[in-house]
Amino acid sequence: IDSYLGATVQVQYQCGECGKITEKRIHCQTNPTTAVAGISWVNNDLVNFMNTLFGSLVVFLILEFIF
Repeated sequence: IDSYLGATVQVQYQCGECGKITEKRIHCQTNPTTAVAGISWVNNDLVNFMNTLFGSLVVFLILEFIF
């Protein structure tokens, strides 16, 4: 889930100086980056939160059906 969300909806930026794709808004010390993919408000922290929430839901559902 983490990899899928990170690759599809997480915002990705491109550094104007070196051209590298990154998840950071600032790259190469002080240069601002430009958003090139993903949803602007979906950062790595939100992807990690959604992954944890999904994992907890799966465990809850498994325990409900077992016990």
